[in-house]
Amino acid sequence: MGLIDLVRKAQREESMKAPGVGLSGLKPIWLVLEDSPPSEKLIANGAVTWKELPAVSDLLKLREEHEERLRWELSVKAGGGDCSLSFLDGLLRSYFEQLLDINSTCSPNCTSDEKATCNVSFIKLLRRVSPHIGQKLLSHILRACLSCQDLDGVRAILESQVVSGALHHELVISLIERDEVALLCTWCKNVCDPRFSDLLLVLKYFLKASLPAGKSLAQVHKQWRQGALSAIQRVSEIQKSEGNKGDLSALAKHKNVKEEAIQKALLLSVAVDHFQPYELCLHYLLLSGQDEAVLAAILQQLDNEEILKLLCYLNKWLDKYSSRSSLCTFQSKRKDLFVPSLNDVIQWISILLDTHMMSLILCSDFHDEIRGIQLLVKGFVDFGHMIAPLAGIMEHLRSSSILPSQASQGREDDPVIEYVEI
Repeated sequence: MGLIDLVRKAQREESMKAPGVGLSGLKPIWLVLEDSPPSEKLIANGAVTWKELPAVSDLLKLREEHEERLRWELSVKAGGGDCSLSFLDGLLRSYFEQLLDINSTCSPNCTSDEKATCNVSFIKLLRRVSPHIGQKLLSHILRACLSCQDLDGVRAILESQVVSGALHHELVISLIERDEVALLCTWCKNVCDPRFSDLLLVLKYFLKASLPAGKSLAQVHKQWRQGALSAIQRVSEIQKSEGNKGDLSALAKHKNVKEEAIQKALLLSVAVDHFQPYELCLHYLLLSGQDEAVLAAILQQLDNEEILKLLCYLNKWLDKYSSRSSLCTFQSKRKDLFVPSLNDVIQWISILLDTHMMSLILCSDFHDEIRGIQLLVKGFVDFGHMIAPLAGIMEHLRSSSILPSQASQGREDDPVIEYVEI
């Protein structure tokens, strides 16, 4: 039985019909041939064309009409300033539940918790359904949440990682006007394809001399501090569990877990110690992953005061990485900690020096920071000069020796030189 026969047989089976759902009575989606069963000549000589069943297009059309009506009601309510969380719940809950019903019907791996929506708070429901909402409706929901001061709803949408910087360009300005530093940090972590202008606004806002958002900024510092304390507590628990077990095999089994926990605690502690609260926000921007052209355009817009604060911040990272070289290797494996790597720091420093070379030379306010960077970089350069001959020796061994995996191809008495990676 061929593939076409299998498809037609599955289409005819009554047991494969899906139950109806709220939006349009969702039916099974099958790909069917446009014509009658093709001949062997058609299969051999040409591609078989397919068409969608009408149920799919009808479902998409009804969904678009429904979202358009919701967008209109949200814009009217938010524009009049008469928007509340209870209004959003009453307007959107039924539509969200229908989307979750469709998702659970189409996805066999959907859990019972995802299917159950009764007695679920609006924020939790919004967090679940955000990946399934259209971007236009999502933009109106963000505006409505900001209008009714529902910051938990904004955070839930941002953490779902479906917000596009190009489509929600007004979000950054709204958060800056409200001095929501914590939400701006969440925006930096989760937004996709952020715009150049938004990144510049966020960077300038974080570098302000007197950041007015004391409460929100304290919340960011508290989150970082709690993360470091939790990692330290985890190390203590691992050490106690190993102390209770006298078996050497059990100790060896937990060795890797212990080392990883220690490195994580050390990395998070280093990211918090000696950093000002506003500098903790800069951690996220260094991990934004922008290319050199975008970074150069952003850093070129900074004034002298902002450049000095940014240099001081980057200098701290150089100092920490130069004194703890083991952090470099571990950090490259743990991107989820949102701690800038040495490569990120060096990239920002090099671009900053290139774009503001004349200002850094002529203005005496920068000289102390430049000297500090020079001393730290000199340490890295000296270390590189020291290991350069060793790297040449290792390369010579690679090119002139027979590797263990290739030893069988030569004579039995051929020498085999084993080497290690440094």
